[in-house]
Amino acid sequence: MSMFSDFMQEKGVDPAQLVQQSRALESFRPEDRELRLARAKARRTKKSYEEAGAPKPDRYGRGLSLRTVENALEGRPVSRINRKKIVRALEATLAQKDPESIDAARLFSDAPKKKPKKK
Repeated sequence: MSMFSDFMQEKGVDPAQLVQQSRALESFRPEDRELRLARAKARRTKKSYEEAGAPKPDRYGRGLSLRTVENALEGRPVSRINRKKIVRALEATLAQKDPESIDAARLFSDAPKKKPKKK
């Protein structure tokens, strides 16, 4: 399989558990919605985000899907953002068991990179 699937089996993490953790981490909170509203107002008034005091929210608003996790387990290409979400969910899941840092480059070193769509 892949290094990621070996790591998941070694640590005893279920893909469904990873999806659930990701959903909890990535869903927007009220403060994130306020930041998005402030960014939209800044765009309408042609201000920079720094002037409006509207940094990017830390969350993406949408967690991982089971299909994405299964693709990563099989060694198929996964986008950079999804790799980041997987690592965040893994760190949160394993924080109770083993507070070690996880390196995304090591987990996905054998998987091909997914190239972004050209605009």
